[in-house]
This record gives sequence, C-alpha cells and structure tokens, in this order.
Amino acid sequence: MEVKRLSLILAVAALVSLMVLLATGTKAQGDPTKIWPFTAPGNYTYNSTAIEVTGGYAQLKPLNSPAWWDTNYSYRERLMITNNSTSPLVAGHSIKTTVDTAALETGGKVRSDRRDWRIVYWNGSTNVELDRHYAGTAETWFALQADIQANSSDGNYYAYYGYSGETADPPSNQINVWHFWDDFSDGDISDWINYGSGAVVLDAEDGNYVLKKTANNDPNGGYVTFTTLSDYELTFLTDRINTSGGSQNRYGIEDSDLNGYGLQITTFTDSGQLGIERRAAGSGTTIASVPITGLGLNTWYRALFRRHEGDFYCAIYSYPVNELLYEVSVSNATYTSFDRFVVHGGYEYWIDDIRVRRYIEPEPSVTAGAEETAAYPTDAPTLQPTTGQDYAAIYSFAQTLGPKNEGEVRYQISNDGISWYYYDGSSWGWRPMVRPIPLARSMAMLLPSMTM
Repeated sequence: MEVKRLSLILAVAALVSLMVLLATGTKAQGDPTKIWPFTAPGNYTYNSTAIEVTGGYAQLKPLNSPAWWDTNYSYRERLMITNNSTSPLVAGHSIKTTVDTAALETGGKVRSDRRDWRIVYWNGSTNVELDRHYAGTAETWFALQADIQANSSDGNYYAYYGYSGETADPPSNQINVWHFWDDFSDGDISDWINYGSGAVVLDAEDGNYVLKKTANNDPNGGYVTFTTLSDYELTFLTDRINTSGGSQNRYGIEDSDLNGYGLQITTFTDSGQLGIERRAAGSGTTIASVPITGLGLNTWYRALFRRHEGDFYCAIYSYPVNELLYEVSVSNATYTSFDRFVVHGGYEYWIDDIRVRRYIEPEPSVTAGAEETAAYPTDAPTLQPTTGQDYAAIYSFAQTLGPKNEGEVRYQISNDGISWYYYDGSSWGWRPMVRPIPLARSMAMLLPSMTM
C-alpha cells in the first residue's frame, strides 16, 4: 500500500485569521481525519515575530512598535501626556483626553455606544487596558500609570477604536480613574460614617441611589475618608429636596480633626450666598462669598470646589446643561492636608456622583498623534505543523478562517516534512513557481491526484 504523509507549510499574507485545518482520507495509520487546531503554539513551527498562535487562531502579528494591543481594533492614536508643571505629576492623577469621538463616529470608525473606544497603556513589555470614564464625545478620563517628572512627557498611552463587533463593555471601574469616587450605584454606604448627631442615609430618586443628609443641623453630618492629598478638585451633584431642617447646604474637604475648607449654599428658596468657608474642628467660618438668587428646591446642580497651593475656587452650575451660575474665589493657607469629604449643613438634601481628583497647575496636556493602522508582514511568512498524518489515500482538505480574515492562506505539502512539493498547474513536483502554493479550495481537488 502506498503511503502518503501529509505535512504542510502555510504561507500567509495580509491580515489572516486561521482557526482550523482538516484533512480526511483512508488511514494507513492513525485517525482517518487529521485536525490541526490552533490551540497549542508548541504544535507549530513559525517565526514568532511575524505570526502568533493564540486563543485558537493563527494570524499575522502587527509590526507596529510598540506592539498592537488587539488586532480586532483597526485604529489607534498615541496620547502624549505632558506635565506642564514644575512639580512631578504622580501616578494615579486623573488625565483627560479630548479626542473628538463624534468625528470618528461620523467617519464610521467607532460605535455609537463607544463600546470600542478603549484606553491602553504600554508598560514597556505589555499592553494594559485601563479603566476609563467616558464623559462625552470630547472628554474621556483615565488614571496616569507612572510618574511624569516636571516639564516632561510620556507617550505610552493609546486610544484604540474601530471594532464594530465588540460585545464586551470597556472597563470602567471609577475607583481606578479618580482619587475618590462614589455614585452610590452599588447601594452600599458602609464606608460612610455619621458624626455628632448627624445622619446620612441611602435614598433613591427614580431608582437611582443617592446619599441623603437627613439630620441634624450644622456641624453635624457624615463623612467618608480617602488617601491624604493637598491640592484637589472636588465635583458632585446636589439637590435640596425640602426645608425640614436648617436651610444651608454645606460640604467640606477636611482632615481627621475636621479642619479644612468647603463650600456653602445658604438658601434654595430666597436670596442668599455662595460661600467658601474654613472649618476648625468642624465649626465653619465664611471667608469669601457672592450673593445668589434663583436656585430652587428639587433641582439638581453641579458643584465644583478646588484648591491649589492655598488658592480656592468654588462654582455652581446648572445640571445637566452645565451652565455656570455663580463662582467665588479666595486664598487661605491655614490647612494643607486633607483626607475626607464631609457633609455638613441643614437638611434634607441629596448628594450624588462625588469625584475627587488630584489637581496641579498648569494642568497636564494630552496631544493625540496621527491615526495608525496595524502594519502586517508582506513577505508571506510560513507556519508548519510539527506532526503530519499518514494516508493510503487523501480525498478531502478544508480550512476554517477566523472572523476577521482579510487575507489568504496558501499551501505547500511534503511526504516527509523535509522535501516540499509545488503544484505547477498540471502536476506535483519540485519546481518553484511565481505563485507555487495552491489555495485550500485547490488543495481539496489536487491532493487525491498527488503521487510521491
């Protein structure tokens, strides 16, 4: 009985994603059907700089430097982060990029739900996908992964996009984006602590969890702690829902002795003031204010409170339009270190979406580079299964391509894994040709006629 040993060399071109090779015949020994699945890289011989065998696929490897994160994604832009300050920008600092994703969507390059809008960090050896906060079409936040020294830059961050078939949501654990964050969506306020005779409780508005200050008047309330910092920016949403207690909403960034600074809204039903106050052992003194009028009950507002080297800025915005309504600023250097957000004032009012981030001036800038696409080898690198299969006759051959295949696979065969045959259009032989390797569909027809 004549025995045919089928071995293969695969030459791949363009973006090839290959899942399974399968040959069937009358067995001389072994199974009649030989399957080569791409589940174990050690079962194949190939140039690992040009081809990768991973996750059940054999495919070309992008040549880009640094390495391409995910070949399902068609595009990336390098994000160059520059520290414009004379002080170091420390890891964990919240970074904002303003790449216009609306323009990308118009160009058909990103999904409307931004599921394929990802932030990735190259750590020198591995791509790491980062948690991100997508705030709008031109505002995405993520955390700095390594310190950047004064007046220096880091270009190891990338925005990837262009995977219309993405089914997984991007990582978006906000704790990994901000210095402190709580939107109460988990229904858990066990990390909040009441102090004095105050009380903060979990409440809900239209199914959305919020924090409610429900007792008693200033300075009593509740607080939550975070890692100590000096300069910061605090933002949160607030809604005065009734006048059961004192009329003032008061909030602070303070230390363990309740020394610090905060903002004060004296009324939501009449003329009053937006103030910045200094807290000493929880007792507040207004150090700057502006008159206000026109705020109302049962209306959400966005508050911003910022400290930089003793300079304070406070503002109130409409929500969700985000129109600036009132602002005030002052300088004071009595306290410099803080580790908690405190709810003071009267009651009852809601608080939601609290974010604290480190702050520095000037703020870091982020410059997006030119759009890149994955660059693949063009010299048709080869891959060879390390084991063949003996047949008395071969009568079928098939391949299964992966979901994102944009190229083709061509084949060369051997009866011993050493000497390789070409098909010249009429017979098998040793003669190389310009395009010597038939496609898989040709293999199915030509293999039965092969003699060795």
